[in-house]
Amino acid sequence: MFSLVHNIKDFSRKINKILILLFFYSMALLILTKILPTFFIAILALFLIIGSALYWGLVGGIVSAILATFINIVSFYVTKQATIRSLVTGSIAYFGIGILLGRFVNITRTQRAELQENEGRYRNLFEKANDAIFIVNTKGKIQNINPAACKLLGYSRDELLTKSLTDIILPEDLAKEPIDINRVLNEEFYNC
Repeated sequence: MFSLVHNIKDFSRKINKILILLFFYSMALLILTKILPTFFIAILALFLIIGSALYWGLVGGIVSAILATFINIVSFYVTKQATIRSLVTGSIAYFGIGILLGRFVNITRTQRAELQENEGRYRNLFEKANDAIFIVNTKGKIQNINPAACKLLGYSRDELLTKSLTDIILPEDLAKEPIDINRVLNEEFYNC
């Protein structure tokens, strides 16, 4: 329930910002309809749609497409330079661009939020794990290490980040079974 209320409030804030921006931009375009040819008005309206969709997502794309269509209609009647066919085609294009671009922006933002959430989960798991976890590069140099590994080895995190796997494994263990980093990278784990 809270999520629904939050989404409604977020939606109304977006609508208010969109309407203020679109109102001023639309007024400028309406004034320009008397000066500029229909073609230029159509291009400026397209910028309105693209900018709104990129900034506000699907809501911005739809609202700006409606305003762009209205501006296109006003331009049609004021300048008498366009045909009904170009008016309809332009309106369809405005809505198509606004909806598709807005939807794309919404999907991208959702995926980014999910990625950040998953990254946070991974980070939490990594930091709070009771097992020692090492992240190493292809040369065996330690790139990251969790607190359990620091505690197990008795080194600070900063000290371990300057070392490689061969620096922390006992020489006699290395003599028995040398580290083949390719085996490690291919998930052929060593028995420790």
